[in-house]
Amino acid sequence: MEDTVLDKSSGSGTGLWNIRAALFLILWYVFSGCTLFLNKYILTTLQGDPTLLGTCQMLMTLVCGLIQMHFPCGMYKLVRRHKKPPGFFKHMILVGTMRLANVAGFNYHFRSK
Repeated sequence: MEDTVLDKSSGSGTGLWNIRAALFLILWYVFSGCTLFLNKYILTTLQGDPTLLGTCQMLMTLVCGLIQMHFPCGMYKLVRRHKKPPGFFKHMILVGTMRLANVAGFNYHFRSK
């Protein structure tokens, strides 16, 4: 299977001063804020299960990330690779562990209330 990476040669090198990058950053903050308030509403008003909510969010993140990897939706240009970048599995384990710790902390926080 071939991996995809960001093609640095196609960007303007302006970072977040690029209007597209700034738009995606703003959208990320808006949707994160909505998620926080909706999580609180689901857990307090609707008496939702924190474990089920966290699991559903992790699964949706997995599915959306998989779709984004195969259909980049114009966010970056595909570059073909024949091997994984150095430290790939170490970084994936680190990210997965941090996500799991985040969900566990989220679950503990709302169960204690």
